Amino acid sequence: MAFQERLALSLTLTLGGQSFVIPGGQVEAFSVDLQPHGFTAEVSFWTGLEKDDGPLFTAFATPDLLDVKLSISGGYPVPQPPPKPLILHGLARERSLEARTHGPLGGAPVRFRRYTVVFEDAARVLWRQHRPTELRTDFALKTLLTEHTAGAFTFDFDWDVLDEKRPLVCLALGEDAPGVGLYDFVAWLADTRGGVWAYDCVKDQYGLWGRKPPVSGAKPLSRTKVSGWTWSSPPSLATRRGCSTPPRSRPPRWRSPRARVRASRASIRTTWCARPSCPWWSSARRSRSTGCASRSAGTG
Repeated sequence: MAFQERLALSLTLTLGGQSFVIPGGQVEAFSVDLQPHGFTAEVSFWTGLEKDDGPLFTAFATPDLLDVKLSISGGYPVPQPPPKPLILHGLARERSLEARTHGPLGGAPVRFRRYTVVFEDAARVLWRQHRPTELRTDFALKTLLTEHTAGAFTFDFDWDVLDEKRPLVCLALGEDAPGVGLYDFVAWLADTRGGVWAYDCVKDQYGLWGRKPPVSGAKPLSRTKVSGWTWSSPPSLATRRGCSTPPRSRPPRWRSPRARVRASRASIRTTWCARPSCPWWSSARRSRSTGCASRSAGTG
């Protein structure tokens, strides 16, 4: 089944006071990296003859801020009830354009243009290049962050750290590290103070909360929709505590009893650690071990 039949796409570009709606059939490819605190997306689309995309080409070449809105919804088959579409609304970080010729038509070459736009959520684009210098007294961080949104996006605040009025608020972003912006400051604040920074793509709104809100119940997913999975186990206790080699598994059962005993003693001499700080020390003493592998090698 064709790609366009499984997904219904809608792309709208706004720049210079003009809006351009790109049909979903002209979207060649797209990719989305959706995180709890924002997203990064890339979309490529084609246009027809040069005369058809003249206004878009002229506006695309200007340095105006490019607003991008991509809507992704299920096509065929549509589950019941149909899910809400995924709407990504952000600002362009990169944009490129190339022209190609695709055979002649009526003696004249047919030209197409391929547009590519990389866009992210508004706070990531604007605040990563915003380095304010502020000195406020008896001021709350909630008011400070609201002022620096400049109406480009909204916040939902529910955190006592932001409501508290501080005797002194001093920001000098970019002075010590030129690459640090207001976006990095908010990420640092949420990380060091135990807060939650989230982005709701449905409401197109950010949230700074003191605790993570409860999530809805899990929904079953058909195994036919899963392309692959990976499972990672944590390191063994001996590896975390500093032993050179984690404990080996038991010898195979098909060995003779005497061979199993010899293999077990050899494994203990090379893996169990005789240091009191090691969790395997007591087992090593009970087994009359001579030390761990590092000691046998002359380093312990």
